[in-house]
Amino acid sequence: MENNNEVIFQCRKCEHNLFVEDINLKLIDRVSKMDCPNCGQRPYGNWLLVGLGNSEEQREDYNWQ
Repeated sequence: MENNNEVIFQCRKCEHNLFVEDINLKLIDRVSKMDCPNCGQRPYGNWLLVGLGNSEEQREDYNWQ
């Protein structure tokens, strides 16, 4: 993506963030079926689309537990 932006998804339960580069429908489908790597929350309906970000520049702004 332009300017090294990534799409940010957040777990509803623990607020863990996933940063996804080069987003496409296949990756969105994959994230929607993924358990949270932090708390183990089941996937369906869990992930919120938060917006755009940069995982390197905004390391202190997001939950990386």
